[in-house]
Amino acid sequence: MSIKYQYIAIEGVIGVGKTTLATQLSEMLNARLILEEFVSNTFLEKFYTNPERYAFPTEVGFLVERFQQFESEFEQSLFSQSIVSDYFFDKSRIFARLNLNDPHFSLYKKLYSVLSKSIPTPDIILFLTADIEHVKANIAKRGREMENDIDQNYLDSLSKSYFEYLKHMNKYPILVLDVTDFDFLNNEKFMKKIISLLSTNWESGIHHISIESDFK
Repeated sequence: MSIKYQYIAIEGVIGVGKTTLATQLSEMLNARLILEEFVSNTFLEKFYTNPERYAFPTEVGFLVERFQQFESEFEQSLFSQSIVSDYFFDKSRIFARLNLNDPHFSLYKKLYSVLSKSIPTPDIILFLTADIEHVKANIAKRGREMENDIDQNYLDSLSKSYFEYLKHMNKYPILVLDVTDFDFLNNEKFMKKIISLLSTNWESGIHHISIESDFK
C-alpha cells in the first residue's frame, strides 16, 4: 500500500465520524493511532451546562492534554511509523476562538503559541462533512449524555469556524469529503477510495472531493 503521507489527520465537526474512520484507516495502514482523550477533561460536562462560566478552563484543559498526548505519541513514532489521528492540534485554537470571549482568547493565544511550536503539523487532513441531521443522529447513537443538548446553531458555527481557519492553511493538503450518505463502518469500497486519495500527490490547500460516483 503506497500512500504518500506519514501523518494523516481526520477532522470535522462533533459526531461526523472522525474516530471511526481514523480507527479503520490505522488498521489498514498498520499505523499508530492517536485518539483524542476528551473524557479526561473534568470541565467538559460543566461546559455543556454552563458554557459562559466554564469555557476558559475547558479550553485550557484540552490544550494542555492535547499537547501532552501529541508530545508523547510523536516522540515514540515520528520517522518510524505512520500516524493516523482523529484530530489535529490546531483544533484547540478553532474551538477556543468559537467558545471564548475576547479577553480570555487573547490570553489563551499566548499559551497556544508557546505549546504549538513543538507539535508537528499533519502531512494531509481528511476533513469530513455531513448534513446536520446525519451528525445529530450520530451524536444520539453514541449516547454521550452531556452531548444531548448540542444544538444546530453551535454545530453550524463550528463548521464555519473550521472552514474559516482551514481556508488560510497552505502548509498541507486538505481533502473535504461529504460523508452524509455513506456508512463507512467496515465499508471496503469506501476505504479503498480513501487509500486511493492518500496515494495521490495533492497540492497544499483545500480540495473538495466528490465520492458519490464511486458508489453508483
